[in-house]
Amino acid sequence: MANNEKGDTVPEKSEKIEVLEELNSHKRKFDEIAEKLQSMEKSIAKIPKFDEKPKSEKRFVLRHVFRKVDEFEEGVGYFSETECHFNVNWCMYVKRNNGHLGYYIHCEPIAPTDKWSIRTKLEYKVVGKNQNDVIRTWETCYEENIGRGFIDFQEWEEMKKWYLLDGNLTVAATITIIKTTGLGKAKIRKFDESQKDVSDVLLVVQDTKFYVSKTSISDVSLSGIDSDVFWKCSTENPLSMIQQSKGFCTSAICMPHRW
Repeated sequence: MANNEKGDTVPEKSEKIEVLEELNSHKRKFDEIAEKLQSMEKSIAKIPKFDEKPKSEKRFVLRHVFRKVDEFEEGVGYFSETECHFNVNWCMYVKRNNGHLGYYIHCEPIAPTDKWSIRTKLEYKVVGKNQNDVIRTWETCYEENIGRGFIDFQEWEEMKKWYLLDGNLTVAATITIIKTTGLGKAKIRKFDESQKDVSDVLLVVQDTKFYVSKTSISDVSLSGIDSDVFWKCSTENPLSMIQQSKGFCTSAICMPHRW
């Protein structure tokens, strides 16, 4: 410390520097603490509350084993079974394309409108014999009934050598639907009073009336009901039928339709 002309003690420059450095050190510590608190707040905000229900994600997996792949013809598409998910029919198909394996995912809405779209995230997988799977992803938007994928997903000879098991190829596709527009629902056959004029049989099940035709009945499997008895009841006197099914009893009255 140094004394001025009045006798007051004045801190020297080195002491001032030490004080400033100490203040800066405290400031840095406060900044670090504030930054950690902000990080904790962000992490806590991401934790779902107990009363919050997680949004269901439209995701599903297609899986198929293609047989005798080494006998596939050039340029011919070989399809998996069709599966229905979220009112859309889906399937996979593969091709032999100029020394490569083509791999595609096809979709077709059950009841589309004139203009529709399905935005998706697609994961294509060829399953390897030694867990050396080949996976490629693609985000795309379907707007027509076509397959989307890769014409050169994998070299054909490499696929034959490392991925065929007894001549068979296992593939899987994970499909995530991001957004859809213009998709309707499959039409449901009506049996209410609006069908009264075109029906010839009336079924009454637990006080509910069903107006049906013989043609539509022939397309429906009536489990537990003898067909001869059913047609007899539809042409002669009304008949009450009792059907025991899965632990409960349902009664049906079949009446000939004479409007």
